[in-house]
Amino acid sequence: MTPKSRDEYATATDGMPARRSGAWARDKLSFFDEFLPPALQATKDKVHRHYVDLFAGPGRNIDDEGAEFDGGAVRALKARAQSSPDVRFTHAHLVNLDRIAHDALRQRVDARCEDGSCAIPASAVQFDNDDANLLVGAIMRRIHKRAYAFIFADIEAPNQLPYDTVRALKFHGHESVDFCVLFPQGMALQRMLPMRRDKLAPTIEALNRYFGTDAWLELYDQRKTDAQSPELYRGIQKLYEDQLRKAGWMYAKEIRNVKRRGDAALYKILLATDKDVALRLASWSVEKERDRKGPELELGL
Repeated sequence: MTPKSRDEYATATDGMPARRSGAWARDKLSFFDEFLPPALQATKDKVHRHYVDLFAGPGRNIDDEGAEFDGGAVRALKARAQSSPDVRFTHAHLVNLDRIAHDALRQRVDARCEDGSCAIPASAVQFDNDDANLLVGAIMRRIHKRAYAFIFADIEAPNQLPYDTVRALKFHGHESVDFCVLFPQGMALQRMLPMRRDKLAPTIEALNRYFGTDAWLELYDQRKTDAQSPELYRGIQKLYEDQLRKAGWMYAKEIRNVKRRGDAALYKILLATDKDVALRLASWSVEKERDRKGPELELGL
């Protein structure tokens, strides 16, 4: 995500800025710990495996109680295949629009590469301090079409990720791209979908760009009372999942329903993939609370 201001940061024990977040962020990031090792195992025969983080953040989080934990980018750089420790991502592309996050992440990754805790050599990690929507085409062109790519978009609001950017991830004909993206239902979409139609005008253009269609308006107009809001949110999530499939992925699946304390909706995490094995991994992660061994893998990504 791109923090809105310096108030979004706290100072971590390493003296650098860290993203302020609730305990719910651990639920989000646990998907990395559960999905990436078996995904890397399934792609061990690939020559190259790329991790792409379009909204990478500073690499460290601090929750409401002061506990610190690694962000998604740092977790991905440390990830190794579950049964083949030598198999890891071969390249990483880390993007931050915010300069504070960019500088902090770079220093943290450099430090981990120096102490040996990073599985990727420092020379294979590219940092970009720019708008990810402007860079995504160039990033995908740098990735071989037969390589594996895991792409993460940790957005806060629809205007951060237009549908044209999503389509660009599949535009160049890559054979194996898994796309993990936040669907900001409780974070932003509820605020952008007021009950009164006359208050909707300021957000129509932004939502059209986000969904890549104005079909969400028909779903919005079907809501007559606040009691119908859950149906609206389910409908627009399904619409977005359909749009992911139209962009070129075979499957689009909800893999996390992240909530604040008190069961308040925060956001959904969706995975778009073409591979049955990735879908099985995601399904296992959704149900997981129990067996940490993970599923048996027979197919490559």
